[in-house]
Amino acid sequence: MTTAALLLALGVASGVGMIAAAVLPARRERLAEVIARIDAVTANADHPVARVGWWRAPIDRLTASCARSTSRWLTIPAADLALLDQTPAAFTARRLAAAGIAAAAAALAAPRLLPVPQLPIAAVAGAALGWVLPGLQARRWAGRARVEFVAAIAVLCDLTAQERDAGRAPAQAITEAATVAEGWVSLLVRARLRSAQRLGVTAWAALAALGEQVEVRPVADLAEIIATAADGAAISRALRDKATALRAAAIQADTATANARVEWLVWPVGLLVIGMLLLVLRGITVQTVIP
Repeated sequence: MTTAALLLALGVASGVGMIAAAVLPARRERLAEVIARIDAVTANADHPVARVGWWRAPIDRLTASCARSTSRWLTIPAADLALLDQTPAAFTARRLAAAGIAAAAAALAAPRLLPVPQLPIAAVAGAALGWVLPGLQARRWAGRARVEFVAAIAVLCDLTAQERDAGRAPAQAITEAATVAEGWVSLLVRARLRSAQRLGVTAWAALAALGEQVEVRPVADLAEIIATAADGAAISRALRDKATALRAAAIQADTATANARVEWLVWPVGLLVIGMLLLVLRGITVQTVIP
């Protein structure tokens, strides 16, 4: 086959493929999913869109299997990942990477400590440890994020009360409060309210869904207060009382954390004192023995 015939065949095949792609019906998607994806891209406009590689399909299948699992070692912490703005697929990929690195490290370090027949056991133990670590890390980060989330909800309660005092409607009051406030929590609340407005969902229903997704109860409480305002109730005082209660709870949590850290410091200080006493006693003993 000559070069011209080969190029002609490639051109015909490409044309047929393009025509087939244009004629075949497109995959149907729900409007809510499309709007949510557009809002996510708009909110993260500064971040480049990740390219889809050949490894995406196996990771998606493994992610789906872990999501259906009831084991605490396999399940995916969906609420923590939603709060941290991470996808389940990225979490699974991080698990696999950590498991591979830990297994390789254990296999390299084990020959110095264990006999050769036990090397696979060390590799499996390292992989299991690496698989668990991302989940523990996500839980720790999510705990800190929830503390920030509650503090931001307290600010939103105060701002919403001010907007209500200015005569704004309930949905408009929470929207304006989220617009004025700063921080990642306000950005998340704004995105949810914008999506709810496009879909024709009430603002309090969107906030209730957000609170259930990230497992932050104060968000649902804020949604319930705003829902009562839609029925004609005065909510300014209730919003300010809720903000005060959230701040008091945050102060109590910080106090408990500080007390726990102080109690933990007792052990290092005690060991340090014991070490100093042993050094002093050793010096006295040496002076007694040597004339």
